[in-house]
Order: sequence, then structure tokens, then C-alpha cells
Amino acid sequence: MQSDKDKLTQYGQLLFLIFMSYTVYGINMFSYFSFDDVPLVVENQYLRTWSGIWGLLKTGRPVRGISLWLDYRLWGLDPRMFHLTNNLLHVFCVVAAFYLLIAILKKRRLAFMSALIFAVMPGNSEAVISIAHRKETLCFLFMALSFLTFKKWASGYFRPALSFFFYSLALLSKQVALTLPFLILMESLALRGPESGLRKKTLIFTGLMIALPLAGFALSLSDFRLFSRFQPGDFLDHSYLEIIATQFAYYPDYLKLLFLPSHLCVDHHIDFVNSFGNARSSAGLALFVGGAALLAWLTAKKRASAFGWGWIYINLLPVLNFIPSNTILTERYLYIPSLGAGFLLALGFEKLGEALKGPLEGPKSRLPFFWIANLLFLTLYLGGYLYFYRLVMWSALPAVNFQVGPVFLASGLVIGALLGLASVVWNKILDKKSINPVGEFIFFYLLLATGFIAGMVLTSSFVYHRLVFPIPEIQTYYQAYLNWLHAHARPRSTCFTIVLPYGTNRIELFNFLLFVFTPGALLLLIINRFGRKMAGLKNELAAFMLFAPIFILALQGETKIRTRDWSSEVSLWKSTVRENPRSFLGWNNLGRAFVERKKYSDATDSFLMAHSVAPDQVEPILNLGNTMLVQQDLESAEHYYRWALLLNEFNFTARLNLGNCLLLKNEFNLANEQYMEALRVNPDSFEADYNLAYSFYRLGDRAKAFLYLQRALTIAPNHLPSRLLFRELMGGGQPSRQ
Repeated sequence: MQSDKDKLTQYGQLLFLIFMSYTVYGINMFSYFSFDDVPLVVENQYLRTWSGIWGLLKTGRPVRGISLWLDYRLWGLDPRMFHLTNNLLHVFCVVAAFYLLIAILKKRRLAFMSALIFAVMPGNSEAVISIAHRKETLCFLFMALSFLTFKKWASGYFRPALSFFFYSLALLSKQVALTLPFLILMESLALRGPESGLRKKTLIFTGLMIALPLAGFALSLSDFRLFSRFQPGDFLDHSYLEIIATQFAYYPDYLKLLFLPSHLCVDHHIDFVNSFGNARSSAGLALFVGGAALLAWLTAKKRASAFGWGWIYINLLPVLNFIPSNTILTERYLYIPSLGAGFLLALGFEKLGEALKGPLEGPKSRLPFFWIANLLFLTLYLGGYLYFYRLVMWSALPAVNFQVGPVFLASGLVIGALLGLASVVWNKILDKKSINPVGEFIFFYLLLATGFIAGMVLTSSFVYHRLVFPIPEIQTYYQAYLNWLHAHARPRSTCFTIVLPYGTNRIELFNFLLFVFTPGALLLLIINRFGRKMAGLKNELAAFMLFAPIFILALQGETKIRTRDWSSEVSLWKSTVRENPRSFLGWNNLGRAFVERKKYSDATDSFLMAHSVAPDQVEPILNLGNTMLVQQDLESAEHYYRWALLLNEFNFTARLNLGNCLLLKNEFNLANEQYMEALRVNPDSFEADYNLAYSFYRLGDRAKAFLYLQRALTIAPNHLPSRLLFRELMGGGQPSRQ
């Protein structure tokens, strides 16, 4: 039985997990639909009607489809509410992970730290932010609920039935949930004793779980037509051996992104290899085989780390293209495995605490550790906020490139080293003389304030080569930020209808002192006061209190940066091409985002870069033609459309838009030739039929105009331009431009 104190501690941990899980993705509420969200939400007709739910049940991953349908029923096409659902799903996943780890490990502190790392993992950002990829969070949530319900099974049939139900929902969210029975078996072997009755129940239950997706495959259910159903287009040019060899070449990258989540990118560059004769493929295969041997050894030794590594290893198996159906390397696949990484990192902090328990015991020997901890914290905190507020503090000074991160990191490092020494002296004094928490909080508050002022001056001296005392210009900064939002937000977006509050420098200074310095001073208080207390008690939590907050702060900062990148399509695709300059997807989508914002020059440059990356792709050439057509540059538009047709003479859009160019130039007969070719490619196009009708109408051939107009109205009875032209045709009026 838990004591009241234990229950209170657990509820406090739960509230903290909820707070961190939600706030780290808070800015996501201001994102629009982007990338895969557009076809899946904005253009998905199944979401528009009540009967559409039946169509969603027949498509792949119906649980995701139903969640999107419910969102649309409740909020319409308000992207903020779709993103709110994504954020809440992530919160539910973190809470479920917390309770699942408590049930498995019987160690609440380790479960809390593991769930906290999982909550702020930067590699999870794509799965949480992208509405289209909420299948990852849905799958994880139902897998965790199924596992947790199974762990609570003592007797009867209700809990196993409920566990099986959650497992079915996980499978219908994403097929990778088929790893769950193997995870249950692995946990049973690694962490539980050889209880024959429990082992028998586990084997029977997991056997039924394994049979479920096999039955779906045998019955050819939509989600279980595995072979080639979801195969990426670039796989068509490569053999199975090349796909597998390439996959193992990038297997180490998955592990790197789990434990060192840097250089995150929507579209990682992939170089296909021919065979396992390639050094990278051989090394990846050796790492994979070694991972299996490591899991077997840890399981035989009944090590707790077997669960963490097993969770990673087993959950990566479905995405390794043994059945070619996945992208070679993408970050959203790491959402489910990342819980294992969080557990191993938390376990590492536990082991670090045990190893440093002796050195931290003595008042003198612990001082270097306190200095290192304060140095790391102050460097990250001061450097990060100096960079974040650079436009506020230096807006009134001559323009200087403050985009170079090392300048701010260097300032934070120098100031952090000096203030770290001050904190060491402070801790040495308090080893002999106690002081209440309020007094210690005030000390660290003043320490941060001193560090921030010194950091501003030092950064100015680095950049301007002289001492400069910057004076913040709040109103100037906020107006510039509003202008940035209007430039980068999608036109007429509902996300930015709010008015950002801004006031006098005094008001904003108060906000800064309250919302920036106060949390930082509290964290320094926790690191030093509680670290000192745990060290005095010879508790392994001493090292945990010193270094874990710094690690969480670093992860949270990286996740917030990634979330900010996703806040607009322009910033998303800019960050993509910055990390992967060879990203065709990035350059092409960046150009499309610029077109929507009527920044045609930037769009043209982006499409040309996309063409240089993939010269055989017709899409950027077609987009260039569309961009010129919007600007009424008909000659350039015609040039690009003819270029697109040289790459693919059966491209319907190029034919249709080339006809539109010729029509606008009053070259009706040439336009009609292109529309006829477009109809040969797509006989059911009401657009081509309507354009032909209008062109013949302009030529004065009312009979052919009537013929093609009838065809257009038969295909699309509610097409308004066709109906208006039909009325004009029947009224006997003269042709008019439409």
C-alpha cells in the first residue's frame, strides 16, 4: 500500500510530466496544415460528411482517420484544434508511459525520469507536430494501454479482453504495433522470474496477439496488405538487395538520432548502395547483429537495461524494410522506440549517481562537480536566452549578423565559468552555515541577473570589438515580429488572428524578470540546494540532482527550436534545405510556400534549386510555369510548360496550362490542340472540356462550344464557370473574357 506521502509525490510527478509534455510543444498551436496534412486533412473529402466515416474505416490506418473525422466534426478546418489534439495525444502517451514503467520496473523515480526524457525528446517532434503523423502517437498510446492492462491482469477475463481491444486499436493506428507481443515476451524473460503459471498465460496471450495481424493478412484486410502497399516511389528503381543494404547503411543513423538528436530534418538525404560490400552497409549489419547478441546477453543476465535496449531493438524491426514499405530514414519512426532510449538514459543517470556517491560525499571533493554542473547550466541558459533575445537587445544598434550561435555560446561559457566559481564559494559557505530556501533563491536570482547583463556586454564586445551597453527596444522588436508573422504565415491563416501583446519597456522588463529569471533561479536552487542535501546524505540522487536538470533543459531547448521550425511552411522547408541542401522535397515545397505568400522571386529561385537537385523531375519545371502564369508572364510560362512536356509528354497539367497560356495570347487553335492532347491523357477532365468550350466560343464555333460544355457539365454539374458559359451561350450573347 502506498502511503499518503508517496501518493502525493506520485501526483506531483504526474502533474510535472503533463506540464512539460504540453508546454514543450505549446507553440505548435500556431502552426498551419503543412506537408502531408494537406492531402490528408484539407483535401480529404471523407472528413466533410457524416457518411464519410464509413469510407475512412475501409482505408489504411482507420483509427487515425476517425480521429481526424472527429476533429473536423468539432472544429471544422481550424488547424489550431487539430494541433491541440496532437499535443494532448502526446501528453496521454507520456502519462501512459509513466504508469507502464512503474508497473514494469517497480521504481517510480526511474519511471518518472524515463517518461520525462521521452516527453521532451527532440526526435519525437515530427510525430507530435505533424497532424498526418499522429498515427505514431495513437499507436504508442494503445500499445502502452494494452501492455499496462496486461500487466494488471491477476485473474478473470476482463483485463486480457481489454488488453486485446487496445492492441487491436494500436494495429489499426499503425501496423508496427505487431511488435507488442514480442515486447511482452522480452519483458517477461528479462525482468520476471520463471513462474510457470504466469509464463503459460503470457505465451498463450502473446500467441493470440501474434495471430491477429496474421489473420488480417490472410483476409487481405486493408491495413495488412503489406507487400508493396506503401512502397516509396524511389524503391521502384532498386532491387530488394539494394534496398536492404541501404537500410542497414542507415541503421546507425537511427541509433544516433535516438541518443544524439541533432541535425533534425524532414527529408534526410539517402545514397543507395549496391550490396553489403559497401563499408557502411557492412558496419550497419554488424551493429544490427551485435544488437541482437547484446539483447540476448542482457536478457540472460536479467539486467534492467535489457528492457530499454529490447524496446528500441524490437520496435525498430518493422521499419527496417524487410518488407519494403518504409522510407529509409525518417524521424517519426523513432517516436515509439524513443521510450527505450529515455529509459536507458535515465538508467545511466541512476548509475552515475551510484558511481559518484563517494566523491560527492566529502565537502571538498564535491566542489568541482558543483562547478561543472553550474557551468553547464549557466552556459546553456545564458547563451540560449542571449541568442533568443538578440533582436530585442541590439535592435537600436547598427545591423550586425548575430546569427552565429558560437558567439552567444562563447559568452555564456565565459560568464558561466566565472559565476560557477561564485556558486562553488556559495556552496562551500553553506556547508558550514545553513540559510533558508528564500535567501538562497534570491542569491541565484541575482547571480542570473548579473550573468545576463555581463553576457550582453561581452557579446557586444565580441561582435562590435568594443564595449556596448544595449538598450532593449521592445516595441520595435514586437512590430518586427508581427511583420515576420505576416510574411511567413500562410495568407488568410486563422492561426495568427490574435494580437500579440506588447507595452512599455518597463512592463516587458517585468515579464522578463518574472518568466525568465524566476524559472532559472529555481532550477539553480534545485541543482545546488538539493544536490548538496543528497550529497550530505550519501544518496545516489546527488549526481541526478546536479546533472539531470541540465540534460532536460538541453533536450527541451532543442525540441522548442524544432517546434518553432514547424510553425510555418517557410521556416520548415528552410530548415530542411539548410540541413540537407540536396533535398528535392525541401526546395520544391519551399518554392510552393513562397508562391502562396506571393514572393515570386524567392519561389523561382527555390524551384530552380529543386531542378538542379533532380533534373529529371518534371514538378519544379511545372511549378516554374505556374509561377510565371500567375504573374502573367505568358512567354516564360509557355517556355516552362513546353520544357515540362519534353520531360514527360503525357503530363496532363503541363498540357492544360500550356493551352491556358496560348488561350490568353488569343492563339485559340494552338490552345485547342493542347486541350485535345490533355483530354487524351485524362478523358474525364471537366477543366479541359470547359476550356475547349470557351476557346471554341471565342472562335465563334457555338456548336463545338456547346458539345464540350455539355461534356464538362456531365462530369461536374456544379462547376460554376461552365454554368455561366452555358447561360451566356443559350442567351446568344457575344463572347466575353472569363
